[in-house]
Amino acid sequence: MTPSSTETDIPADVPVNKRRLGKSYKLTAYLPLFILTMMSGLAVLFFGHHISFLPDLDISCVRAATPSKDRLYDLDRDTKTITARLLTIQPDAGRNFRMLEITDDPDQVYESTPPSPLDYAVMLHTLKEKGAENIILTTRMSWDGDSGLSADALSIKLSAFNRATIALPLTRGSTAQELPNILRQSVIPFSNIRGNIRLIPVVNQVALPAVLAGNKNVYAGFSKIESTPESSDFLPMICHWENEGLIPSLELLALMNAHSVTPAEVLVRSGRHIRLGIEGPVVPINSYGEILLPEMRPHQLHKMPTIKAEDLITRPSETKTAATDPSIYLVHAVGEKSKATNTLSPRRLAAVINWSQNLPAPEPGKSIPYHRLPLWADIVILFDIALAACWFAGFTRSGRHLAFVLAAALIFPLLLSVMDITQHWISVSAPLIALFMAWLIPVKKRKHTTTIQEYHTASPKPVLRA
Repeated sequence: MTPSSTETDIPADVPVNKRRLGKSYKLTAYLPLFILTMMSGLAVLFFGHHISFLPDLDISCVRAATPSKDRLYDLDRDTKTITARLLTIQPDAGRNFRMLEITDDPDQVYESTPPSPLDYAVMLHTLKEKGAENIILTTRMSWDGDSGLSADALSIKLSAFNRATIALPLTRGSTAQELPNILRQSVIPFSNIRGNIRLIPVVNQVALPAVLAGNKNVYAGFSKIESTPESSDFLPMICHWENEGLIPSLELLALMNAHSVTPAEVLVRSGRHIRLGIEGPVVPINSYGEILLPEMRPHQLHKMPTIKAEDLITRPSETKTAATDPSIYLVHAVGEKSKATNTLSPRRLAAVINWSQNLPAPEPGKSIPYHRLPLWADIVILFDIALAACWFAGFTRSGRHLAFVLAAALIFPLLLSVMDITQHWISVSAPLIALFMAWLIPVKKRKHTTTIQEYHTASPKPVLRA
């Protein structure tokens, strides 16, 4: 029998371990890659919640995997549950508005026209006695000269309400002013903000003196940003007071009042929306913190229940309300002389009424909870990714890059499938970072040689002749 080429080319004294050298080298080369990939993924899996942007990355991937304009996704960091909330229009969810009109006072009931601080104090005292608990003054709260004791009296009457809101013009100047206490009450903290706020207008001064003292029940929102050009179609809802937080507009504060939301409960996602609490309405905004003004006609304000300011004094029986009136009173000037003190135009005031009834909000009972995938399942996924990374390491350079890109892209269909089938969600940040680390780690490849080549390239042995 003619021996095979293998049998004739490989001497009998070649060790068996020489034949297994290729396989053992591959195991030695890929083992560090496997370990480092697993360790990076496990580190993110167990300790990633301590890094603020990683949970945000996870919930952003959930949004990207299931895009829908009619849903919002909230992450409970304690229970690790993502809740999908269905958004619907709920016109009766908030409080109703009533208008308190300031005329030119033809019967001269009050001291002056437009009203003085003392006139406002008397007006608000009478309104509070009739059961009002919530008031928003859309007229300017600043006067020429020294208002002195009358301004103090007005501050006391404002603090008697459960919530009182006034407007102040803001601007940005060369010298920063300390944030007044009456504005500090309204600040939305940075911890409630997500996204880039660099395009939101920056302010650091109050354009007019704040004559009213701050109180825990008195809030102030901006009526105008004098350092920013005005737009006829867009209205700013927030501005950025340097190193303090976001200041809401008077319109946003009115919506917050309608839904009993405090500034600490407001959630801002820059360029997307402002949420008035977890269960409250969602206000859409652009990257500048602006909202599109609806096509509203000022005559729609006439549909709102109205009380004239002088009737509070001259017709007390006709203006009597319940012991506690849940309505929000909008104080607005309509007289020829007094309307010059308005800080909101009729169109902006009509927009507030429209938004209070037509903004989408999470519908009760329509939320879907997605629980975190069990830990063992996350570890299995990381194990599979580490094995795949070792497999990719044997590809050509371009093939390896393409394989990692496709593997990262396949995580999103996997996430969507798990959410639809099991109502669980995957921590996408752990496998993505594991893939990224595996892609960064180079694997030194050994030139492929056969056992025959290894033997013949070894040092030649001397031949002894007899």
